[in-house]
Amino acid sequence: MKTPMWQLFVTKSWERELAQNCAFAFKNAVAGLLSKAFQVPLLQIENSDEFVRYDSTVSVSNKDTKTMQVEEGGENDETVDETGVSEDDVVAAEEKESEEQYISAMIEETLLKLYTSGSRNDEKTSLEHDHEKENTVTEVFLSVKPIDSRLESIFLIPSLTRDDVKENESLRGAYREIESTFQESGDFQMVSDMANDLIKKVKHGGKKRSIIVDISINCLERFYVKSGQQLIQGDDDSKEKEVTHLVRFEMQTTKGETVQDRELGSWYIIDIDDQLEGNVWH
Repeated sequence: MKTPMWQLFVTKSWERELAQNCAFAFKNAVAGLLSKAFQVPLLQIENSDEFVRYDSTVSVSNKDTKTMQVEEGGENDETVDETGVSEDDVVAAEEKESEEQYISAMIEETLLKLYTSGSRNDEKTSLEHDHEKENTVTEVFLSVKPIDSRLESIFLIPSLTRDDVKENESLRGAYREIESTFQESGDFQMVSDMANDLIKKVKHGGKKRSIIVDISINCLERFYVKSGQQLIQGDDDSKEKEVTHLVRFEMQTTKGETVQDRELGSWYIIDIDDQLEGNVWH
């Protein structure tokens, strides 16, 4: 992680810095999840340095604004090309694609699907979809303010990445197999042979590895979902409550010519509050 040895063992300032950066990333990821789950543009979600907040009652999309202008007799200067596609539609499509890329870079696809595909059987998903089917008006409010964070655990997966497993499903659980073999037998030669065999199976020849960290993030939160006056989920209390989230991050690194030249990837979230049981692949 390109951290000086004296920081690793003396000040441990890297732990605090890592936890703080992860808390900031979590806040941005929450904005992305809100955008995907409730199909609203990121610009409609208030995302400051300290908190992220979404209030559906004060969010008005560009499309809604134009509709109101037309209904009120305003001019519609929208230009349309020969295919029937307006400039505004093109801009909106480009903005949506940009948002999709931004969100995908922050949140692992399996976790993202958990919030967007309706694959969960929990109360929130079923109720949200029931009300969507009934075309009822749903009011959503969420405010999340990280106030503290700390590193809970960090571990390294040598020679294997999530992308490797996606390309070759037979590699799923390969690292755990090596680890359990050593614990059961204590045979260094057997473990060494298994590790060398793994290196041969991955395209990068073991140059890539994965780092996984668990961060506890304390937040002040307020959340509710309503249909009319009916409270569907959350708490309609005006007071914020302190909630602790356990957030799992993952990053891929690539070997350079020297240890200092190792190329670092980007952190992204692979699980929140153990909803995917760690989203384990190794």
